[in-house]
Amino acid sequence: MTPKEQGQERKELDFGKIEYLISDWDGTLADSMPAYTESFVKTLEETLNIQREDSQKYYLSSAGEPLSYQFREAARRFAKVITDSTYLENKFWRKLEGFKPDVLPGAKEFLAQVKKRGVKIIIWSGTRADILEEKIRLLSFSDLIDYAIGSEPGNLNLVKGPVLFAKIAEHFGISEDELRQKSVVLGDGIGDIKAGIAVGVPTIGIVGTQSKDDLRNAGANLILNNLESLTELFD
Repeated sequence: MTPKEQGQERKELDFGKIEYLISDWDGTLADSMPAYTESFVKTLEETLNIQREDSQKYYLSSAGEPLSYQFREAARRFAKVITDSTYLENKFWRKLEGFKPDVLPGAKEFLAQVKKRGVKIIIWSGTRADILEEKIRLLSFSDLIDYAIGSEPGNLNLVKGPVLFAKIAEHFGISEDELRQKSVVLGDGIGDIKAGIAVGVPTIGIVGTQSKDDLRNAGANLILNNLESLTELFD
C-alpha cells in the first residue's frame, strides 16, 4: 500500500527515532465519541437549553479540545453566558456512569506492535483521570500502556499541551527537550493536533471523528485513514 493510498499527507516521519508515542484515548483507541457526544448534548440541553444540533456540531468540530474549554465555549457561543464549567462537566460524567466503550479496530494490535519495538506508550486525555484509569483497565489496555494522564473538571491548565507534556517528561525522568525530540503525538481531532504543535512534537491524525481536510488544516504532519495503516509504518 502506498502512502497516498493510506491517506498520508504532509512530510514523512522518521519512525526509527520515535521512543515515545503520546496518544489520545477517546475516538483514537476507544469508541467513546457517540456516547460522549450524546452526554455533551443532553447536558447543555437540560442545563442551558442549547439546541441539540448546535451543541452536537460544535462538540464534534472541537474534538480533542479540553472538555472544560468545550463547555465554556458552547455556553458562551450558544447561550451567551460565561460560566464555570465544573458543574457541567460533573453532570456530563454522571451521565456516563457504567459506560464501557468498544475498542476501535486495530487499536490493540497497533499498540502491541509499537510496544514490541520498545516504544513507550503514553495516553493523555480529556477524560477525567479516574474514569480514564477505569476504562483502560476494563478494556484490558493496562499491559500496553506505560503511563496515562487525564483531566479534572474545571481545570483549564491540566489539559493536553505544555502542562501534561511536562508531567510526562517528569514521569519518565527525562527533559522536555529530550521527550520532544523522541516523541510523536497521535489523535483523531484538531485539538490533538494543536496540542502536539503547542509542545513542538510531530503529529499524526487518524481520520474518523474529523475529516482529512480538518486534520490537514490543523497542521498534522501525517494523516492516515486508520490505525492499521499506522501499524504498517511501525513495522
